Amino acid sequence: GNGRIVRLLIPLFLYYRNMLPVPTFYMSAYFEKDRALYLEKLSAVSKHNDYATWIKYFLEGVVEQAEINTQKAKAMLDIYNKFKEICISDMSSKYAMTLLDEIFKRPAFKATQIQDDIPGSKGTLYNMLDEFVAKGILNKDEKVRNTTYYCPDILKLLSTAFLILSSYSLYHNKSLFLYQFLHELGVLNVFETTYIQIDTL
Repeated sequence: GNGRIVRLLIPLFLYYRNMLPVPTFYMSAYFEKDRALYLEKLSAVSKHNDYATWIKYFLEGVVEQAEINTQKAKAMLDIYNKFKEICISDMSSKYAMTLLDEIFKRPAFKATQIQDDIPGSKGTLYNMLDEFVAKGILNKDEKVRNTTYYCPDILKLLSTAFLILSSYSLYHNKSLFLYQFLHELGVLNVFETTYIQIDTL
């Protein structure tokens, strides 16, 4: 609906006005945590032309969401540094850090999707993937071919963004927001091919 489209436009607008380095600031968690209040504020605008109350509510949400996003960014950096230490001290391949960087760009993937970005042979890549799984950095599905690999630590950190729409299932209601958000994060293939549910990660 229009509400979800507008929520997608918020980060794009902030990015366009040079207030964000990348358009990744999402307000939906703030709106959905108290949907009744959200609808009340919207109704006050349409029924009573009360923009002042809406602007105050919205700006409070910006502050709250910015604090949450900052905490998530710090947590993500902690995860990266933990895995970096493993790659430097306990991995056999000199390309381990290159693979780690790709994982943080795309936390769920198939080997064929990243093989052009990893130096060395295809065998080197698969050996590294097996080692990353053994070290607990990656998990994988049970398919013998066309295996999907994913980083549970990253997905768990991102999961709160999905849980705001926990009443939606990607298979029952392909919400524009959810579908696009999953796609942009590079984890849509996990949901569509291995049926991993966020609340089980």
